[in-house]
Amino acid sequence: MPAVPASATTTDPATTPDTAPDTTSATAPDTTSDAPLAPLPGTPSLEGWSIVHVDDSVPWIPWGADGKARARLTARADGYVMALVEAEPGYVTDPHVHTHTEFLYVIEGTCVNQGVTMTTGDVFAAAVGSHHTHFQARTALRYLSVFKMPQDGGAG
Repeated sequence: MPAVPASATTTDPATTPDTAPDTTSATAPDTTSDAPLAPLPGTPSLEGWSIVHVDDSVPWIPWGADGKARARLTARADGYVMALVEAEPGYVTDPHVHTHTEFLYVIEGTCVNQGVTMTTGDVFAAAVGSHHTHFQARTALRYLSVFKMPQDGGAG
């Protein structure tokens, strides 16, 4: 891990009296300014990019075999896809082995994944070869999943 630059160090509340100056705010960017941002120089290239506004033009498709979830397959690159999934309580994923890495971010709701309860803001990364055998929505659930589509078209 690279060393933290001296300008980025902060005080340790456990060893610093309450009267110590707050060194964390000195380097924080000003996000309250109404000043317009300067345009970036040059012309950006969109080659290799998939930028999608997810609205009703992106269709919902059935997700999983139990009929309790739907997904919008959104941005795609290099065989990977980002899926916005909405699942009803009780939705259970189809068991599978990950042939590629998968990432999941819980936007809203509660699920149990591989025996671990996950709620809003939780994430997982599943490595190649991992067995996905236990995933269940406990409440209405919205999540983003990034995965590579296997050759047979199923989630992997």
